[in-house]
Amino acid sequence: MNELEQTGREIPKKKKGILIVSILFVVFVLLGTILYPIVVTKPKKVFTTAIDKVTSLAKQTTKEDLQLYGGSFSLEMDLTSNDKNAQKVLDILNQMQLGFAYKVDYDEEKMVIDLHTDYKKKDLLDLSMYFHKNEAYVFLQEIYDKYIEVEAKGIEELFSSKEKTEEYQILLEQVKNAFHKSLKDSYFTKEKITMTIGNKDTKVTKNIFHLTEENLEEIVLVLSEELDNDTFLTNYASLSGKSEDEIRDALESLKNETISLEEDMEIVLYTEGIKNNFVGLEFSDLSDTFVLLKENTTDYSYKIKADRTSITGRLSLEKKDKDLQGTMTINNEELSGSILFSFTSEEDVVIEDIDKNEVVDTNAISLEDQEKIFNALQEKEGIKELLQEFENLFTPKLYDTLDM
Repeated sequence: MNELEQTGREIPKKKKGILIVSILFVVFVLLGTILYPIVVTKPKKVFTTAIDKVTSLAKQTTKEDLQLYGGSFSLEMDLTSNDKNAQKVLDILNQMQLGFAYKVDYDEEKMVIDLHTDYKKKDLLDLSMYFHKNEAYVFLQEIYDKYIEVEAKGIEELFSSKEKTEEYQILLEQVKNAFHKSLKDSYFTKEKITMTIGNKDTKVTKNIFHLTEENLEEIVLVLSEELDNDTFLTNYASLSGKSEDEIRDALESLKNETISLEEDMEIVLYTEGIKNNFVGLEFSDLSDTFVLLKENTTDYSYKIKADRTSITGRLSLEKKDKDLQGTMTINNEELSGSILFSFTSEEDVVIEDIDKNEVVDTNAISLEDQEKIFNALQEKEGIKELLQEFENLFTPKLYDTLDM
């Protein structure tokens, strides 16, 4: 069974799978609605215009944009739990910091990823990964003085993707156009309501996309018909390595699939004013709900209800040029606290070659060197403290035994 056939068989039959797809779709729409106002009135047009805005941004990416670039990411958390055992684990995680940086040179087919972790502000593990064409090497900072060559299946496909930027953009346009044609006005409704956003009552328009079993069957049918064209088949075949006949057969099989939804779903875009400025989104079925509301230019509130669990919180995003800093708070009956993260970007990066004379194959590391690596890991202050914490965590104390 090929990929398109399997998608047709599995996704419609699993409510949770469709929920995940819907989440991705809504996030996709969110990007467009945050960046641009939508000067339309029909609820269907609110959705399709948002998608158009995002795809137009994606189409601005050129081969030159992918030539030399880099960036970094960092993550810290400060979480608490009313469960005693969970809190012990959180006490450890709260004192860890994670960061990584990357550089990519598509023309030379090189990439470097640096990973850095701390525990109680002491080095836990630093490693560098160097990729060149179909080769990959790992360097353990302060642990081993040679690069270790490791297996790197499929890495060359990453570098070759630059040359297929136009094919990806053509496919994106094809899928977008097919999706637009699959949507009927009858799938959408709108309501004028007043909702509380950031402690303020706000008049908004609730634009609703109703996803029922019948609607989904019609959408899949139109998609499979519209995508059965030479442009889509040629470009998808080029990217996937499949033949055009295989892709056409897979599209044909989608037309005959029986689609079932356990529950109808609603995807909502909340807009405000004559320009339909974005103020929130929601997706829900009978048992699950996710709501995200925009309080101002940097702050959002959210609420998640899944089965018997309810989570609320806030998301603050500060963007400067291409860099982003964010804080997400979490509150529910069992867990509360915050997660801090940041992204930075860099252009015209430089990747230095490694000395291939200082390389050893994974399978060629001597027993003596293996022992040196093991001992060096144990001597790192961060690792020693972390191991001690885990030992304390899993060693029952007298008062814990008495509580049982």
